[in-house]
Amino acid sequence: MTGTSKPLSLYFDEVFLPEVLMNAEPDTKDKYRKAVRKMVSWSGCDIQMHNLTEGILERFCRNIIVDGMSTKTAKAYRVYLRRIVRHRYPDRCLKECGRRPHENNPVVIAGLAEKEHDIEGSLWRFWRDVYVPKRMIGASSGAIDQIRFGIVRFSKYLGRPAMLTDLTDDTVTGYMAWIISHAGLSVSSANSNRAQLLCLWRYAYKRKLLPTLPTDCDKLKELRKLPTAWTMEELGKILASARQQQTPKTGMLYPPGLFFQAIILVAYDTGLRLRALLGIKRCDWKPERREITADATVMKHKVSQTFQVSEQTVQVLTLMLNNPKSADETPTLLFPWPVRGDGIHEAYRKILMRAGLYTKEHGGSFHKLRRTSATHLTNVIGIEAACRQLGHSSVEMTKRYVDPRLTNEHKAADHLPRPEKG
Repeated sequence: MTGTSKPLSLYFDEVFLPEVLMNAEPDTKDKYRKAVRKMVSWSGCDIQMHNLTEGILERFCRNIIVDGMSTKTAKAYRVYLRRIVRHRYPDRCLKECGRRPHENNPVVIAGLAEKEHDIEGSLWRFWRDVYVPKRMIGASSGAIDQIRFGIVRFSKYLGRPAMLTDLTDDTVTGYMAWIISHAGLSVSSANSNRAQLLCLWRYAYKRKLLPTLPTDCDKLKELRKLPTAWTMEELGKILASARQQQTPKTGMLYPPGLFFQAIILVAYDTGLRLRALLGIKRCDWKPERREITADATVMKHKVSQTFQVSEQTVQVLTLMLNNPKSADETPTLLFPWPVRGDGIHEAYRKILMRAGLYTKEHGGSFHKLRRTSATHLTNVIGIEAACRQLGHSSVEMTKRYVDPRLTNEHKAADHLPRPEKG
């Protein structure tokens, strides 16, 4: 390591990359590089290493979330940058008693300290003191944070703390246009931010804090791509690749190869989301009836569901459960996952890469298995059955999951009468 301070990008290329990431996978190197570029872009210059402190990294994380980056990606970038900083300055960005030093201090968000948002009549105070305690009981911290960052982004558009009286049709419409033209976010993000503000607006009206309801700030039309699902041939390749999986090794109760085969097959048979799959209890698996029950606490629509799985899935699940690495452990979950963060997504991405099915355009989303289940169920039984399986409130929602290329609907031309040859 060098004794003098260097610009971040130069230090990354000349020191951190060859010393730490030399044997890392290209995908890992690319993630670190993106984090460095984002920090340089955010700071407006190639920031010097000695200027990178925990407070700066926290500000960076908060601001890029406000600017539209997902919370998960922003926090991942912060982790990568912390590692680079610690490589150069081992005494920085360390935890003390389970908390980092900056966590006891006020954090500046979008140029304004939290106390500057917390004023009489502000949208922030209404959200914190009224909306969250009354309307978000039992909501996840992620859902609460989404609205919080939406309020801060709205304040950034206004150039001052947002007030309840700023909730007007013209202001919200102007904000949506600003999100697309200045913040560089998508139409989907603009609609999402609009929905957040309208929820706050309607509840403020219900509490008689605002005189009118929204009437003229319509949702923008979004470009919607066709949903994609795996074919049976592709799903077979994924299972064959999963059989070869050997990581992660640390903390896994079951062999990774069996674990991923089992969870992929259950995902296909049930159409469950990954969060629900990882929350299934061991006692809710009934092999004699081939039934799996997902409790309401892990389901997005808060309704328990019971599914019958195939004999193939029963065999793989039984094999997995009969081969624990430690006979002393009795997990409460059917699919105990010990690795924190995005470990399961990283492992699944490797499975897709090994199968030759991973593309950066479509990513390695586990959610595609849910679309695959919906698509093939629609083709065999009908979309109403797929709607019930996925727990959707309407068939219209299920249509967004069905890949038309793999259904009879795509073959409409084969059933049309053909014109006579001229």
